[in-house]
Amino acid sequence: NVFLAYLVGSKRLLQYVTQGPLENLSTFTALMIFTGVFYFIFSWFREQVCTIACPYGRLQSVLLDKKSVVVAYDRKRGERTQGRSKFKKNEDRAALGKGDCIDCFQCVNVCPTGIDIRNGTQLECINCTACIDACDTIMEKVDLPKGLIGFYSEENIEKEEKFTFNPRMKGFAAIMLVLVGILSGMLFIRSDV
Repeated sequence: NVFLAYLVGSKRLLQYVTQGPLENLSTFTALMIFTGVFYFIFSWFREQVCTIACPYGRLQSVLLDKKSVVVAYDRKRGERTQGRSKFKKNEDRAALGKGDCIDCFQCVNVCPTGIDIRNGTQLECINCTACIDACDTIMEKVDLPKGLIGFYSEENIEKEEKFTFNPRMKGFAAIMLVLVGILSGMLFIRSDV
């Protein structure tokens, strides 16, 4: 009904609602088809939209470099010398050279595009951060530090540095501030519609 109000106006919508669906069968049928299509998109096709139709991954692939902050897996911490292994209670993983990743696959299970973030940044990743939340939850349960998957750049992972607000980010923030200022100014000086 809210969608229909955008198309026909509130007065006509109230008339449609009080008359019932049989009085306005063509409108009712069109709305049912529209509802069915959107239900299909949100229930099944949304994962395909992420991999097929979403331009984010395509743009991301050509705009990334070693300093780009993205959702990433800290492979140095997760793999260490012996790689990933299943969690065993009362095991000293650091002494055995095992990484903090317990190979639970929760990051893969929650990913809407079904990728394994542990294999590096991939074209299908839409940076939804579901893997971060899933991994942090597991890390809490097994008493390991959170942040195995997080917002990192390749350079941060290689040099084992924490996130810093570098000059590049300051430049992008300044550009955004200017654009928001221009938009705000244009909104304030516009004439009434």
